[in-house]
Amino acid sequence: MVASHWELHRDEQGNSAAILEVSSDATELHNAREALLESDRRKDKFLAMLAHELRNPMVAIRNAVELLRRVSLPEAGRAGQETLLTAKASI
Repeated sequence: MVASHWELHRDEQGNSAAILEVSSDATELHNAREALLESDRRKDKFLAMLAHELRNPMVAIRNAVELLRRVSLPEAGRAGQETLLTAKASI
């Protein structure tokens, strides 16, 4: 990949003296940009997958707590049940 631009050169009096086309090889810059964009896409995909995986176990825990809420437990189990129900509200 080649990048080019024009440059106007002036003499000592400020008059236009020459117009030069400056070309440079931009292949390395292009490849680095593409690699950076690909890395960014992979990061986004990883974070989306991570967020999904972290939500899934929480759903199972919330459902288990909801089942506990619907069951009548003996007096000995009610303290633990209340602790779980209180924690569920913050999940």
